[in-house]
Amino acid sequence: MAIVVAISIGTKEEIRKYSRVNGGRLSGFCLPRSGFVQLYFSDDIMAEYREVLSRDRFRRYIPQELVNGFLEELKTVGVLVEPQEKIDVIKADPSDNMFLECAVAANADFLITGNLRHFPSKAFRGTSIVTPEEFLQIVALHIA
Repeated sequence: MAIVVAISIGTKEEIRKYSRVNGGRLSGFCLPRSGFVQLYFSDDIMAEYREVLSRDRFRRYIPQELVNGFLEELKTVGVLVEPQEKIDVIKADPSDNMFLECAVAANADFLITGNLRHFPSKAFRGTSIVTPEEFLQIVALHIA
């Protein structure tokens, strides 16, 4: 199962909740390590994650060494793709088009995001666009 993960971390409350639930770790790579799914990312996505997670509003909740460790882990478990096509369908936040570009380049089955409102529909060129919760429900059906 090929997936692109669009990480959406928008509020301090979400950071606090995530840190409490995950013991302060920024890692969720158990499924890719199992071989059940394959993560894909692009250089643009990696740069976006680094920039967003390094913003002042997150630094007090996520130390830079955790951000660096998370990004290194993503490089280890994920596959770098080089999108060949520029996509311009997301108008609300055009930078989110990079996730669709990556999904198309990877021929991804799923694009997982907590930010569905910016995406044009629940699917794009054969890639289902789902929330993390929806994805976990799908996975549960396949491994049950």
